[in-house]
Amino acid sequence: MNTQSIDANEPSPERASDSRSLFPDPRTILAVFRRRIWWFLIPVLLAAAALTVYLLLVHPRYAAEASVVIEPRKTEFITSNPNTAPIADSPPGNDEMDTEVQILTSTAMAGRVAEALHLEQYAEYRSAVPLVYNHKVPSQNPLARKLLQHMLIQRVGLTFVITVSAKSKDPALAARIANEYVQQYIAAGLDRKNSAAETTGDFLQSRLDELRNGAVAADAAVQRYKVQHGLMSAEGATMAEQEVSSLNEEIAKARADYAEKLGRLNSARSLAGQGGGQDLQTALQSPTIADLRSKEAEASRRLADLTAHYGNLYPEVVRTQKELSDIRTQISRELQRIVASLSGEAQIAGSRLSSLTQSQAQAHGQLASNGVSQIELLELQRKAEGASAIYAAYLNRSKEMISRKGLNTTDARIGTLSGVPTTPVSPNIPLAVLVAILAGIGFGCAGVFVAEYLDSGVSTKSDVERRLRVRYAGAVPELKSTLDGMRNVQSPQDYLIDHPNSAFAEAFRSLRAILMLRGGSGARVIAITSAMPREGKSTTSICLARTFVSSNMRTVLVDCDVRRRSSSDALLAEGSQGLLQYFRGETSMQDSLVKDKDTDLVILGTTLAPDVGHDVMTQANIDRMLQDLRPLFDVILLDTAPVLALAETRDLAAAADSVLIVTRWRKSSRKAVDAAIELLLHAGARLRGLALSRVDVKKFASTGPEDTFSYHKKFAGYYVN
Repeated sequence: MNTQSIDANEPSPERASDSRSLFPDPRTILAVFRRRIWWFLIPVLLAAAALTVYLLLVHPRYAAEASVVIEPRKTEFITSNPNTAPIADSPPGNDEMDTEVQILTSTAMAGRVAEALHLEQYAEYRSAVPLVYNHKVPSQNPLARKLLQHMLIQRVGLTFVITVSAKSKDPALAARIANEYVQQYIAAGLDRKNSAAETTGDFLQSRLDELRNGAVAADAAVQRYKVQHGLMSAEGATMAEQEVSSLNEEIAKARADYAEKLGRLNSARSLAGQGGGQDLQTALQSPTIADLRSKEAEASRRLADLTAHYGNLYPEVVRTQKELSDIRTQISRELQRIVASLSGEAQIAGSRLSSLTQSQAQAHGQLASNGVSQIELLELQRKAEGASAIYAAYLNRSKEMISRKGLNTTDARIGTLSGVPTTPVSPNIPLAVLVAILAGIGFGCAGVFVAEYLDSGVSTKSDVERRLRVRYAGAVPELKSTLDGMRNVQSPQDYLIDHPNSAFAEAFRSLRAILMLRGGSGARVIAITSAMPREGKSTTSICLARTFVSSNMRTVLVDCDVRRRSSSDALLAEGSQGLLQYFRGETSMQDSLVKDKDTDLVILGTTLAPDVGHDVMTQANIDRMLQDLRPLFDVILLDTAPVLALAETRDLAAAADSVLIVTRWRKSSRKAVDAAIELLLHAGARLRGLALSRVDVKKFASTGPEDTFSYHKKFAGYYVN
């Protein structure tokens, strides 16, 4: 719905939704904080007070920090193989580190420390009730849980270092607790090691006798089995194995000898059958044959020579032929003898080979029989070797445990020990101050936000134009706020006359200028109203009327609020009833008007209430009144009743040329004002705008950074208050 301008030449401002920028104006935020300064300061002051009380009441506490380093774990195991390489030391994993932290934070560890330091002697740990101790069970120490409340034990990142921090009111006690804690941790680890070593030694000792007897019994079983099954051995092999091996060697030699002799025999027989004999002689290398061959060659040579010289019949030739024949006969006999000798040797070699082969068959049978028994023997030997190896390993381990007794070390070492701290860690004054400042600022901002959010009043020009969507007509300051601390005993309407150059008077001149922004001529009827009572409507009407008069404009102020009559009570003498007499027709308009005693302002009003049940503000009376006043005055101001209170106000607003709504700054409900505006618009009223009354100009940007009062201090030289 649109507002209506005072004439046709002026554009009508729409009650449209406002366009907002992406970010709020910093000046607007600053203005909000200036307006809500106490909502911001009170939480800040409360935070400062709380900080002061905290620092006064809390006792300073000191923190001492020691540390332990977890070493790589040494893996020890029993092995029978002396050549087995030892397993490399493994660094502790995350689960192991967490386990050590849990051990440090256990009540058992805290109980050891409490008992070692006799913490019951210190005031922090002293109890009015007698404490019952069980020295055999450290975890049941009555001070263990209380001590843990003052401890902070944690792993440093992903390192193998665990820090132990102790807090106490006594710095020396804090250092003692931290150092004793890490020392007791090392001592507890050493106790566990010694206890485990004793347990292991007892176990090894109890097992040694059993293992020794088992090893002896296993060896005896092996020897008995060997004797029973003829498996006695020498140089790592059984007798059957040695016999088979020896027979194999003999058979190989006999077989080679037989083959050699048989080959020589066959060769001799072959050569002898051929009749030549040369190759046989060369092959057998016999001295006799060699000699006969030499003689045969000599005889053949002589025979050839004789035959060549003397012929075949020469006696020497015949004798030589006979000699040669005898030699050849001897060679043939010698060859036969050699063949017979080779044949005998071959038979002997064959017989020996056959004998050895039979012996080998018998040895193989014995060896096969021993093989079946050997399987069980090997099983017995493995058992015996295993028993002996386990016994030897346990024996070596037992000797090692005995030699290391009293030399055990833990898998941790003390990293650092704490000195006596010199500065307390609590209260942390810088941190406490920072927290208090942040808390104060945070709660202060929250307070400002809540106050601004819950504020349902109309405070700024932005509230008027963006939320109520009507024209902002200006602001009327609270007179006291414009005096800069000076005392004032005058009413606002009287101060306006005596101080025409004041900031207060200038505000009404600005309001007058806004109401008079139109062309044309003729009397202007201006209705001044409000949504609720006590919003400064009547005071604004009187001051505005006197402002019009000061500019030589004929002005009449009509007090239309006949039920409250604030303007009439302020300007008219007691018993005046001109308005009522005019409406009843008892007097004329001229006779009903009363002139202001201090200015040329004319007032039409009444100080008396109308008769009960008699409605004087009828539409006919309003039209007749305005018809009579228009020829007489340039400006007709109608001081009406609140819009939400009486319906007659809407009739007066509809009859006026323009309507000014007066709303008390930061007091009037925005919803009530919005409802009043809707009623006026529905009645056909022409809204000139809305003015804020009783504005405290001392508050920075009280009506918003876009209004003139945001800069009133810069114009202080222009005003005479």
